[in-house]
Amino acid sequence: MRILVAEDDRSSRMVTVRLLERLGHAVVPAEDGEEAWLLISRGGKFDMVISDWMMPKLDGRRLCQRVRRRENRCGVSYTYLVLLTAMTDRDHMLAGFGAGADDFLHKPLDEAELVARLRVGERIIALEKRLGDEVEKLQGANRKLHADLKAAAAVQDSMLPRELPPDDRVRFAWDYLPCEELAGDILNIVPLTKDKYGVYVLDVSGHGVAAALMSVTVSRVLSNDPMSSLLLGETAEQDVTPPGRVLALLNERYPIDANSGMRFFTIAYGILDAAKGTFRYASAGHPPVLVCRGGKSEYLTTGGPAIGIIPDWGFEEAEIEMDPSTRVVVYSDGLIENPNARNRQYGYDRFAELICKTGSCSFDRLTDTIVHEARTWSKTAGLEDDLSVLVFGMK
Repeated sequence: MRILVAEDDRSSRMVTVRLLERLGHAVVPAEDGEEAWLLISRGGKFDMVISDWMMPKLDGRRLCQRVRRRENRCGVSYTYLVLLTAMTDRDHMLAGFGAGADDFLHKPLDEAELVARLRVGERIIALEKRLGDEVEKLQGANRKLHADLKAAAAVQDSMLPRELPPDDRVRFAWDYLPCEELAGDILNIVPLTKDKYGVYVLDVSGHGVAAALMSVTVSRVLSNDPMSSLLLGETAEQDVTPPGRVLALLNERYPIDANSGMRFFTIAYGILDAAKGTFRYASAGHPPVLVCRGGKSEYLTTGGPAIGIIPDWGFEEAEIEMDPSTRVVVYSDGLIENPNARNRQYGYDRFAELICKTGSCSFDRLTDTIVHEARTWSKTAGLEDDLSVLVFGMK
């Protein structure tokens, strides 16, 4: 071991140093506590410090306190601290332990006791080193995990709408706020034909990697890629798949399987027809779509069970007519069920009231207001779930 010996008595210091060197240790002597502290604070690395208690300028007890504060503040490796003292009363020993000492050596120094105390110190130092090595491994794994999560979040983010449709007949806005690095929510606006747009908000049960992986997997079939899309028509006569049929196909493809850990998810999906000014939709276990027009709001209650729960379910569809005053809001339950510090949920009534109050603002400002309201509501508790919101209408 590399040992620092702090002893103001020259002869005692020489005896201790020679004894330790004969036992095979590398020893650095210090004439008092101040010199010892100077060596330590300037970056000297010592496995053990053996310090006399009674010294001028800086005694052994205060040296222990400084070493421990430095370890806590700077995160440096642990140093085993031994106090040399002629006093053996209980209060004296407790004061030394309270200052951060690990052990005591009694004066005058006994070689057999020194050897025994050194063996104890070596075991503790070895344990501390192994613990430090394990902590470093864990920190390295944690850094890699965060890097991987950051990369995965970038992939997930790439699945969100990149550009809003350049169509002067419709307008869209959206916001997306994961409660963790990866979210179980995902949303999109999918151009299907010259006049039709598929819009959805999807929420996978749970959080983290498994939920995010499933949300990305499902989003790949909710695209306009002719090789994989469930949204494009299944026959030559059908340009797009009706919303209810889309949910039925998802329900067939993603059943809950306890053995594989397959999760269920909720989704609200609909088709906005810019030529006809209609929105045809279906829902699977998702919070009801909110429609606001003329200062009044209403929740569209058509729906069915979450995807994967009940096989062969026939999902109902409904259609509404759109005009320039109509705002349709599709969102995840992270907004409605968002609790505040008193564990009160934000709720449907409060949300409907908010949308009605903001009837004259732009869509972008509306989504900003919704997110601000959610954060304000939970400001002392933090978001417990992902929050997604998609707003659209006719111009």
